[in-house]
Amino acid sequence: MKYLKVLVLLCGGLFTNLSYADDPEWDNFMIDDIQLKNPVDFLSNHRFNFYSRYSENLKVKIVDYGISNESTGKENYKLQKYGVEILNKNKIYQLFKTTGAYNDQFWVRIDNIWLDEETGYLALTVRTNEYINHGTSPYKTNDVTTYVYNLKNNKVIELKSVSEISSVDAKGNPAKAMDCTAGMKLSYNEKTKLFTYTDRIQKGCDGPINAQIIKNMPVYKVTFDRNFKCISTNKLAGGCSDEDNINESIGNYTAEFLRMKKK
Repeated sequence: MKYLKVLVLLCGGLFTNLSYADDPEWDNFMIDDIQLKNPVDFLSNHRFNFYSRYSENLKVKIVDYGISNESTGKENYKLQKYGVEILNKNKIYQLFKTTGAYNDQFWVRIDNIWLDEETGYLALTVRTNEYINHGTSPYKTNDVTTYVYNLKNNKVIELKSVSEISSVDAKGNPAKAMDCTAGMKLSYNEKTKLFTYTDRIQKGCDGPINAQIIKNMPVYKVTFDRNFKCISTNKLAGGCSDEDNINESIGNYTAEFLRMKKK
């Protein structure tokens, strides 16, 4: 079995592309976090609109879409819009877009990326946490989602290994220990032409994690083909069809084309 190369995104001010650019949004060396080595850091909303450059034709970034004013008719509130975009050759695609309440706390980061140039697939793991404080019952959310992206046809499969909500105490801390994941791995079998994604999930993380703990974590497992058809899952991941009591997070879609990159 051939394992995809494991690469992670770098944030650290290592800037080498010093040429002037016509498109500062994607070619400005001042917002360029370059993949150089493992292990490395990650992209997060603390560095909104910075991008990780794997090559001149392949870049990924967490995007700040700004603030919008919304109204329910009874109250007005602001939403912070953000998402993840991919520069694929000379075209820009939106992997996903979502919102968080402006007055609340939210945190999003990309902390793993895989790329197999031979098969033409990119995968990245996005972690989001939010503290929702509007309304009468504040709560916190915790989500871990891996997106596998086909560089050739812009198809995406979404694998959500953690998605949970917890009420909070008077200090804003979760009322219960929330889950965490470690040991994420994506592999490709050249003989069967199938991908297998696994993630180890610790229920109720309340202390440090070492190699032995990771080894004993329950495994979330999904096998899918090159067209992102779900082939099989284990019990923790749910199922591939309605008859299998489907985990609704296992789905595929086409990344939205936004615009051509400026020359």
